[in-house]
Amino acid sequence: MKKLILALLIFHCTVSLAAPSNSIDEDMPPTTKTTLSTDDTSIFDETRIHGSVALLQSFQDYVIAPGMRERGGIRGFELSLGIDLFSQNWIAEGVVMSFPEANISDTTLSSNAFELRVLYEKPIFYGVTIKGGVGLGSRTYNLKTKAREGTNVIATDRSFNSGTSVLAFGLDYWPSGEVSAGIEVTNHLPMASGDDPSSVDLGIKLSGHF
Repeated sequence: MKKLILALLIFHCTVSLAAPSNSIDEDMPPTTKTTLSTDDTSIFDETRIHGSVALLQSFQDYVIAPGMRERGGIRGFELSLGIDLFSQNWIAEGVVMSFPEANISDTTLSSNAFELRVLYEKPIFYGVTIKGGVGLGSRTYNLKTKAREGTNVIATDRSFNSGTSVLAFGLDYWPSGEVSAGIEVTNHLPMASGDDPSSVDLGIKLSGHF
């Protein structure tokens, strides 16, 4: 009889030790309790980075003398970097532009620019999106003017800054989810009244999205 009781006790202890525990000791401190599930998702998981390069054709309208303006086109390039604003439709973008020295009539013009934009992008067909937005910019102009006989235009060599408001519109084709190509038109209007330059830029852009 004693051997039977001893065998039953050994069997009971063995089963108790081998059985898995399905509960967490409520007396354990919170820092030592096992976490049964975790949520590793973040609002930044779906955030894209956008990098672009573009060739630009810019139509410039600027003053060469009091009461006299000159108009013409120059070429340059653009680099931009953007990030989603917690949505794949809204994008914040920083842009730098450079226009090497070029001749318009008998004046020589070059310019550098920096812009900040907020864009809204929306698909319209499969693989095609449109976008539009607004921004602020600053441009530095270097202008060389030759004297003109019979007018009040005198020879000058000057540099100046101009603040602008920006309106941007574009159309992009997406051959894949990471690459797009398209065209973009931006209108730059002077923020200050007076004789500040204005311009309209047409860009052919290639972008990567990561």
